[in-house]
Amino acid sequence: MWNRIVLLIALALPILAQTARVPFVGCELLGQGQVGSKAPAGEDQLVRMPPQVAQRLAYYKESFRGTGVLAPRGWHCTGFIGTDGSNVLITPDPFTWADLMTEGITGSFIELESISGETGSGLHDMAEILARVFPMQRAFVRDFAEGMEVTFQYGPFPNDHLYFPTMCGTSTLSSWQMYSIKWPFG
Repeated sequence: MWNRIVLLIALALPILAQTARVPFVGCELLGQGQVGSKAPAGEDQLVRMPPQVAQRLAYYKESFRGTGVLAPRGWHCTGFIGTDGSNVLITPDPFTWADLMTEGITGSFIELESISGETGSGLHDMAEILARVFPMQRAFVRDFAEGMEVTFQYGPFPNDHLYFPTMCGTSTLSSWQMYSIKWPFG
């Protein structure tokens, strides 16, 4: 009996030790014709992952909605706000608003988008995502599009695979297990 407990503890120690700190990087916030804000100050973040992975990452966060994401250490970030929500854009090289409007982003980047349904443009973005990802919201999307000259594509993009969190194999969105969604839903 004691041998089993000692073995269990010995096997669990490496798992418990898999936490590390990653540096915090505040992202300047730019607005489309609006006043932006300086990069927020913050503290290093404690993450549960092997230290050899964490040493290559940083936690990037903007100040408007407090949206943050892990991304490669040493990259550059900027947050954006508009009527449809906020974004954090993280790239290997620095960029400006003018760069985005003229050249766009080429190469690698990470984007985290927070969409607000409080305005028409945010609602449109939400309806577009709901049509692609959540078939159970098809009626909402149809009602939203009624009377507008807009068409939404239903179902994932051809090469996409959708995974939803499940609870004990059901379709509730509140657990850590994952399963693949098969399309179409009819």
